[in-house]
Amino acid sequence: MAKPMEYTVDQEIRSNFVKRHQQLVYFVAHQYKRSGIEWEDLVQIGYMGLVKAMDRYNPAVKRVKFNTFAIHYIQGEILHELRYRKRHNPAVEISVEQTIKGKEDGEELRLVDTLGTEPDVVESPAMNHVDLEEGLKHLTLVEREVIELRYGLKDRIVRKQEKVAEIFDVSRKRISQWEQKAMWKLRRWMIR
Repeated sequence: MAKPMEYTVDQEIRSNFVKRHQQLVYFVAHQYKRSGIEWEDLVQIGYMGLVKAMDRYNPAVKRVKFNTFAIHYIQGEILHELRYRKRHNPAVEISVEQTIKGKEDGEELRLVDTLGTEPDVVESPAMNHVDLEEGLKHLTLVEREVIELRYGLKDRIVRKQEKVAEIFDVSRKRISQWEQKAMWKLRRWMIR
């Protein structure tokens, strides 16, 4: 009977230890919040790294503070998950003619409708098969992520500027600026 009691005490100590270091997990996970992994998943993966660090840390042998030691394990777990997802979730092919989730009134929405380009450019046969992925490569990382989130290019969920602003933790006005600049670049790329 002594063994189960010892196990319970050990679990309680581990649980308290994890709770005391949860801010460290949040700190590291925050660095990867734009990686495409949901926040809750990032935190859970970070906790797995924290537990690994807790199991492997020996203050007599390791001459670094636990937090410094744990950061490497937390980052390692998150990076491992990112590599795994990249390997097993190939990029989605996107074109300007692809329909994305409809508006509230049920009408279908295409990215080309939002670009506001000249009609002859959009209607040209070459333009119907344009790989938008190529155009997105000409944007900065932030601009690309804003466009992908706003128009649902990855998950087919169209988001309002306010929602994207919450995700980036910036103002709606800043999202609007990034979106306008990205659209300007995409228009120029389409006309070239």
